[in-house]
Amino acid sequence: MPDGMAYVDDKQLLASGKTDDDGNIKLTADQEKQLAVAYAGHPDSTWIVYPGHVARLRVAEESPDWTEKEKLFHALHAADFSAGLHGTLFDDAALSHASYAKTAFEVSDPMAIFSKFKV
Repeated sequence: MPDGMAYVDDKQLLASGKTDDDGNIKLTADQEKQLAVAYAGHPDSTWIVYPGHVARLRVAEESPDWTEKEKLFHALHAADFSAGLHGTLFDDAALSHASYAKTAFEVSDPMAIFSKFKV
């Protein structure tokens, strides 16, 4: 159990389990529906908790107009590497966030990070 979970009421939990071998969260159709309802009702209060980290769930629908850099910025934000959505690579330490994400996801091209989050 992740540290601090003893302070969370069981009624507040939607699901629990383990990630797959690649670290991805896999949900059943029922769990996806539960999560969608919870997120719609509380978009700023839905969190993913795992050992050593807590991340607010952030959902964005991909736009066909997004550039590769905008996809990267959305991925960094969704993965909790940045507190806000970057506007440029030179904005609020975006380069260091992208570098850290490349290391964490073991990719050489920062543009490959987005594919890790696309559903």
